[in-house]
Amino acid sequence: MCSSDLSELPDPANPVAPLQGPAGIAVSPSGSLFTLENTGQRVRRFDPCSDVTPSPTATPTPVGFHICEFASRQWGAPGGLPGQFNSENAIAVAPSGTVLVFDQGDNNRVQAFTPAGVYQYSFTTQGYVQGMAVSPAGVLYTVQNDGNVVSYNLDGSNPQSWPSNLGGTAGLALGPNGNVYLADPVNNQVAVFDPAGTPVTQFGGAGRFQGEFNTPTGLAVDGSGDV
Repeated sequence: MCSSDLSELPDPANPVAPLQGPAGIAVSPSGSLFTLENTGQRVRRFDPCSDVTPSPTATPTPVGFHICEFASRQWGAPGGLPGQFNSENAIAVAPSGTVLVFDQGDNNRVQAFTPAGVYQYSFTTQGYVQGMAVSPAGVLYTVQNDGNVVSYNLDGSNPQSWPSNLGGTAGLALGPNGNVYLADPVNNQVAVFDPAGTPVTQFGGAGRFQGEFNTPTGLAVDGSGDV
């Protein structure tokens, strides 16, 4: 079964259940799609469709996703033990395939998993993370609710921080040149910084027309630098 609407994809334990409170999304280097379920307190993995062979004369269509057909396709449960979550809020995948999940509430930590969902380690963050992404060099960038951007090595060591000085921050993405893109829902804009925190540019503004925003909370940058 393939679908481009993830809200309609089934729960492996319950074929009729949709995703429960999707709160984050990340794509691995191999093309797998990982989603966070804030209500379900779990991570789910979807792989590119391989069960549909189009006709040579068919009109090309976007590739959908289907649930991975092995037991580790989802993991997590409510709680504070390793591999458990307390309202997870952000997810990123490293070039190595390691899946990183920010687990908020009393846990206030980043947990690391293999692509199959096996718990590896965790570390405490400096604050409440609202968005994160991993650079090609394996540096984890996070943006906190206080507007500070904090980078870590993947094991949580060597934290480096700089202030964004924005009205609010809600999402983070990295460009192919290493620039940091932040969604600012208060000023209805996207702000761009270099890796050291020097402002580069900003764009947007409040409104409903092209190039304008109404409380932007998430963003992504592709390999060409398109946002």
